[in-house]
Amino acid sequence: MSQPAAVPILERRPLLWRDGARAASLGLPPFVRAASGVVAHPRGLLVVQDDVLAVAVVDAATGLADAVALPPGQGGARAFDVGRGNKAHKLDFEAIVRPPAACGWDALALGSGSAPGRDRVARVRLGARDEAEVVEARAFYAALAADRAFAGGELNVEGAFIDGGDLVLLSRGNGAARDGVAAVNAVGRVPLAGWLAYLDRAARDPGAAFDACLERVRQADLGSLGGARLGWTDGATLGGGAFAFVAAAEASPDAVEDGPCAGSALGVCEPDGSVRLAPLVDATGAPCLEKVEGLALAEGGRAWLVTDTDDAARPAELLGVAWAALARRG
Repeated sequence: MSQPAAVPILERRPLLWRDGARAASLGLPPFVRAASGVVAHPRGLLVVQDDVLAVAVVDAATGLADAVALPPGQGGARAFDVGRGNKAHKLDFEAIVRPPAACGWDALALGSGSAPGRDRVARVRLGARDEAEVVEARAFYAALAADRAFAGGELNVEGAFIDGGDLVLLSRGNGAARDGVAAVNAVGRVPLAGWLAYLDRAARDPGAAFDACLERVRQADLGSLGGARLGWTDGATLGGGAFAFVAAAEASPDAVEDGPCAGSALGVCEPDGSVRLAPLVDATGAPCLEKVEGLALAEGGRAWLVTDTDDAARPAELLGVAWAALARRG
């Protein structure tokens, strides 16, 4: 079967809090917004937001979500945007993974590392009483930024997933050139056991050394859509070294500032680094101009995507697509 020319969006629903009064009491906006990563869990889809300190536990059938609050940030706030005058203080959680049960946490959300203060990892435990904490992971992000083959001109960790014994990281190539080094889309691996052990140490001592290393770094050219360069925003393992990914074509000046989005695409990266991708389109075949930032694979060749609207007045959306045809080689 040949590669599809485009991947249609089959389902679309806004992400709304199930209990708006509780969300408001936690200092959250009236809906899930700026969704930047998603991972499947028995309780639902776990969605992290880059400008709100809460993980949303989403019922995929309805889009309704329960909030797991993260510790408040600067000034006691859990929401950060231009209107509040505190956008610079957001922790910018851009990816979320589900670690092995033995580590004691249900989800780990990673900051982008794109600016000071964004070198954090949130740890979430779901239960009768949900728990969450934020770990300063300075040495880990310093190691990522120092690897120019991975970070390029500006580090911007936008996607992550677990593949066997590795944490796989995706650095999005939408940054600015620095010191003659251009922005790159890159993938790298960190031994998972070493990373989890480091987080335990960093939770006790933010200055703890990171003694694992970034391995098998590889760069990828994803092309462009609508005149804007594609940069991957999330991924999910397919096994055997292959992974599915989503990418957005955002005309941003650097890894911090937002820009207009010309489209998003779904793709597959093979173990040899070769890439196949197809743009996302709506039910009419028109390009999907939303910035898609999260990917969770589902049964039956389906996948769930989440969007970041870059608009504090609009909810993020959950998109359902079929991706199996793209996964097959032509």
